[in-house]
Amino acid sequence: MPDVNSHIKSFFNFLEKRDNRKAPAKYKFAHEPESLTPEDLDVKGDLDLSGTKITSLPDNLKVGGDIFLVRTPIARTYSKLQVREMCPGIKGEIYCKGY
Repeated sequence: MPDVNSHIKSFFNFLEKRDNRKAPAKYKFAHEPESLTPEDLDVKGDLDLSGTKITSLPDNLKVGGDIFLVRTPIARTYSKLQVREMCPGIKGEIYCKGY
């Protein structure tokens, strides 16, 4: 039986074929990081990855606003300072509390 993630992936594939709509960056970060494009890595506003199972961030990630990593493995593993050192392109606040 297919899992929820395969249904979500099928849904985004359907939208891309029907309406030429790409999967949201949050979905890609959480489920298909290999499919992230350079445009996905240049976030103009905030990036909310709260509640995802993301374990790392690309070092070339740029976030013009805040990044939310609440309830993620990253929040359990790294401090705000460590996240900032990994991704110096984050301009706003880093929110990691919540575990």
